[in-house]
Amino acid sequence: VERLCDRPRECSPISFIGVPLASCELCHSVDQFVFLFNIKLMPEDVCTVIPNHVYVVDTKFLRDKMCGVTIIRDGEEAILVEAGSTISVPHTLNALKELGIDCNNVKYMFITHAHLDHSGGTGLILRSLPNCTVVAHPAAAPHIIDPHDKLVPAAIQVYGEQVFNQDYPGIVGMPADRMISAENGSVYGAASSLLKLRVIHAHGHAFHHAVFYSEALKILFAGDGLGFSFSEINFCPLLCTTPTQFDATAWRKTVDIVSKLDVDYLIATHFDCAEKNSLQRRWDCILRQLDDYEALIAASKGRDEVKSKYMGIIQKYLDEYDVKLSSERVYALIYGDINVDGLWYRVQRNLAKA
Repeated sequence: VERLCDRPRECSPISFIGVPLASCELCHSVDQFVFLFNIKLMPEDVCTVIPNHVYVVDTKFLRDKMCGVTIIRDGEEAILVEAGSTISVPHTLNALKELGIDCNNVKYMFITHAHLDHSGGTGLILRSLPNCTVVAHPAAAPHIIDPHDKLVPAAIQVYGEQVFNQDYPGIVGMPADRMISAENGSVYGAASSLLKLRVIHAHGHAFHHAVFYSEALKILFAGDGLGFSFSEINFCPLLCTTPTQFDATAWRKTVDIVSKLDVDYLIATHFDCAEKNSLQRRWDCILRQLDDYEALIAASKGRDEVKSKYMGIIQKYLDEYDVKLSSERVYALIYGDINVDGLWYRVQRNLAKA
C-alpha cells in the first residue's frame, strides 16, 4: 500500500487487523482504510431515525447490529455520537460520504464513556475530521486522550492479548486540545439547535459514563447507561455489568434522572432505537434487574454460582419480553461472560471485606 502523503520518512505505519497501513501522523489521512476493506455501504447498514437528520450506522463491530455510531445532521453540518472501535472507523467515514457530509463539516463527537467499543476509534477517526471537537465525561477524557496509559493495559487484562489485538487493533491517542471535559448539565454542539446535546453524567455502568440529550429532537443517546437495545430480544433492556465499576446505587440515580426527560427515542450504542411508549417499562425493568444483581452479589461465593444465577435472572426478563431465543443464545449474543465477570468482581470485593 502506497502512502497517501508526501512525507514518507515521517509517516508511522500502524497495523490494522494484520494489514500494514500508511497512517500518517502529519497528514492525518485514513482514507486508505476504506479502500483496503473495499467497504460497500448497504441500505440496511444505516438506520434512519429522523429523516434528513438522525442516522444510526452499523459499524459491524464483532457482528452485525452490535455497535452503532449516530450521525446527526442539519444541512451541511453534522455531529457524531460515539467513535466506536478502530474497526468502526471505515464504516462511519463511508456513511458520512454516502450521506453527502463533508468530513470538514463534522463539528463535534460525543463519547459516552471510555470503554474501547465506544471510544477506541476516537484518535483514528479524528485524523479525517479536522474540525471536530470531542466531548466526554471528565473522568473519561484522559483515557481517550492517552488510551495507552491505563485503558489499553486494563483492556488487555480483561480480554486477553489475543482477543484485544483482534477486536481493538491500531488504537491511537488524540490531541488534548481537541477534547472538552464536559461538566454535568453543560450543552455543546454546532450552531443549529438540532446539533446541540446536553451532557448528563450517568453513573452505574461506569463512573466515567455520560448520556447525551437532544432537547430539540427529544432523543436520549444512552451509550451503555440504560441497557442493551437489541431487536432480536424485543428490546429487553438487559444491563451491561462489565468489570469493574458496576454500581447499582448510582445506576438507580441515573434512571431517576433520565426518566424525567421528555424522550421520544432512546438510542443505545448496542444497538437499536427504543420508542417513547416502551420507556416506562424499560425503567421499571432496569430497576428490578439492579435489585436482582445486588441480591446475587450478596449471596454468591463463586464464579460458577454467579453465572448460574445470572442465567436465571436474564431468563426471567427474556420471558417477560416474550423472547423466543434461549437464554444460552442470548448469553452469546450479549457476550455474557464479560457481564458475569463484572458481577463476579463485585462478589470478590464483598468476600474480601467479610
